[in-house]
Amino acid sequence: MLEWLIVGGGIHGTHLSLVLRNAGVSEAALRVLDPWEGPMARWTELTSRTGMTFLRSPGVHHIGLEPYDLFRFAGRRRARDGGSLRGRYRRPSLELFQAHAQARISEATLEALREQGWATDLCRIPGGFRVETNRGALESRRVILALGAPSPEDAPHWAREWTGDGSVRHLFGGDLDLDLMGRRAIDSGRPVAVVGGGISAAQVALRLTRQGAPVLLLARTPLRVHPFDSDPGWLGPKYLRAFHGERSPRVRRALLEGARHRGSMPEEVAGALRVAVERETLEFRVGEIIAGRRATPEGVSLELLEAPADGAPIGARGSAPGSGEGRRWIKVSTVLLATGAGPGIPGDPWLAGAAHGMGLPTGPCGFPVPHPSLRWTENLYVTGALAELEVGPASRNIAGARMAAERIREAVTS
Repeated sequence: MLEWLIVGGGIHGTHLSLVLRNAGVSEAALRVLDPWEGPMARWTELTSRTGMTFLRSPGVHHIGLEPYDLFRFAGRRRARDGGSLRGRYRRPSLELFQAHAQARISEATLEALREQGWATDLCRIPGGFRVETNRGALESRRVILALGAPSPEDAPHWAREWTGDGSVRHLFGGDLDLDLMGRRAIDSGRPVAVVGGGISAAQVALRLTRQGAPVLLLARTPLRVHPFDSDPGWLGPKYLRAFHGERSPRVRRALLEGARHRGSMPEEVAGALRVAVERETLEFRVGEIIAGRRATPEGVSLELLEAPADGAPIGARGSAPGSGEGRRWIKVSTVLLATGAGPGIPGDPWLAGAAHGMGLPTGPCGFPVPHPSLRWTENLYVTGALAELEVGPASRNIAGARMAAERIREAVTS
């Protein structure tokens, strides 16, 4: 039986691996269950796919152990003079962040900890837990659930009958060939319709324009500009004191939803979009797709309900999609959904069944209600989205990984 099993090998699972190894957990006692080919492999794939160049997070948020470790690493690489740290918060370039992460992964030989596979169930056994996987079972005295975000939602209602031909794809879906999508737009003269209003939608739209492809960015609202996805006050007592003082999971969920700047982007990305619009390499519209149909081999047709000219939200005046106001058909080569990860709870449906079977506390939203140490039950811990009712709105991001790891480390070493 293992001493520790981390389920999930992304940012959270990788940082926790480093923290546990640094706390004295031996290589033989620790394993990381993850379906991808290496530590942070899915993160690496998706950040590359979106065309990210700089992280939104400050430079003190990374997978290393010490907050200033990335800056020291950058200094040794002479990256300070190479433009790899940007702005007031010294946000790192993706290249710098990845180089630092891979250096720490190699130094700690984290590749040796990996067990490749998908978790499919979790149950108690004498002395610990059994995690069922698609490749057999793993047993461990302690388990940390560091599961990634749920898969994207199914295709929207207007495209469900014709998604198999590649005309509608999700940015976070499998086997996405953006180069092919760009070439298809160039050859047909019809834009790629990128649907979404957040940072990933903006980044991938800009990436496609760099390929020379015509792009239509379609969002439900005007650009929402915020430096981070939640206020920095949520990283410390400024806002967390009141959050932790509220014991109702229902109220905490409402506070979480109100604190997050969903569908937003920093000014740097918004500014790049404005420049692309001015140069006419990108078109930006506020509206919603309400119908679609396959047209010719060159593309598809979409019916849009566009927002009023005064910028009021779609439907603010109670106009129904059938009213005809603001409706128009457009032709595009393909549709790329950049609407974020799917809704729901990471690990569902198996995790919900496991929680019910073990009698673990959950809120009305179905998410875990852990102890402040992030212990869901004895020797079972959570991080990431599964810990957000305790960690707060930053729980899913890199800062949240560091906050969660510190709580778990304190709990098991004190």
